Amino acid sequence: MQNVQLFKLLTFAGTIPFIACTILQYGNAPKFNFLGSYIEIALIYGLVIASFMSGAHWGIYLSHKDRSPFNLFITSNILTVLIWLVYLLFSSSVFLLSLIIGFSLLLWIDYRLYQSEILSHEYIKTRTTVTFIVNFFLLLLLVSLW
Repeated sequence: MQNVQLFKLLTFAGTIPFIACTILQYGNAPKFNFLGSYIEIALIYGLVIASFMSGAHWGIYLSHKDRSPFNLFITSNILTVLIWLVYLLFSSSVFLLSLIIGFSLLLWIDYRLYQSEILSHEYIKTRTTVTFIVNFFLLLLLVSLW
């Protein structure tokens, strides 16, 4: 039970940079010139988190290859490279949208893993809530660019 609580704590704590960047962006807070704008901070953090989440699928696939509905080695690499390319080649608005789509796709993959009885109900419930929170704040950041 302690590991479940730690997982939840760390997962929800991972939303803090998205929330903080959004609040600071709308609050016209002074910028940290050495870090970039609040949008840039959120973009880079989103890139790291999307890569981290994709990488977590490697461990899942190694331990549950026989029951996985996907080859998670391939899906995680494709998703990570696509998100990275969008970051490099497109505007902040397009990248924010790609993060929203990417996090939603990662949640869908996790839901399929839950249906295959690889992931627990507690895990998918937490992931769903956190994905909603993150995508909400990413959408607010996207709106701030218009």
